[in-house]
Amino acid sequence: MMLVSIALSRCQINWVYEDAFHNNRRLQTIVLTGNLLMFLSDTAFAGPQSLRELVLTQTGISTISFIPMTNLDMLDTLILGSNHISSLQFPPNFPTKNLKHLDFQMNHIRVITAEDVSILQKTSNMTLIFKGNDILHIEPGAFQSYFYSLDFGGCADI
Repeated sequence: MMLVSIALSRCQINWVYEDAFHNNRRLQTIVLTGNLLMFLSDTAFAGPQSLRELVLTQTGISTISFIPMTNLDMLDTLILGSNHISSLQFPPNFPTKNLKHLDFQMNHIRVITAEDVSILQKTSNMTLIFKGNDILHIEPGAFQSYFYSLDFGGCADI
């Protein structure tokens, strides 16, 4: 039997070294909730051939570019809730091909520009969650893609 899901929540993990999941080829879900991540190797998630879900809730992440994009092409769910993300500046290699669920709830996002989210226009039918952010401004035209759902619950002053 092969491992398909691993939940390492609140395990005091600070560093994820290169090829940490290398021997887990069938791994589809990695949950690292509640670990204060200070370092993620460029190949931290290399190994699994069909990684579909990555949960990085409450990990202290402040930028999306902190997440290594190697081997995330099959990702359909990325959960980044309750972190310190204040900007939606996606790296150019951000995995949009299969992405269906992107969760930014309870971060520090205040402004959303069309340029910031332009990479998401490559997706369709995606659920995008911004619940609980203090969003003050959304640039007109920022969400011209075909989204399944946009959730701005708890964002009072948009």
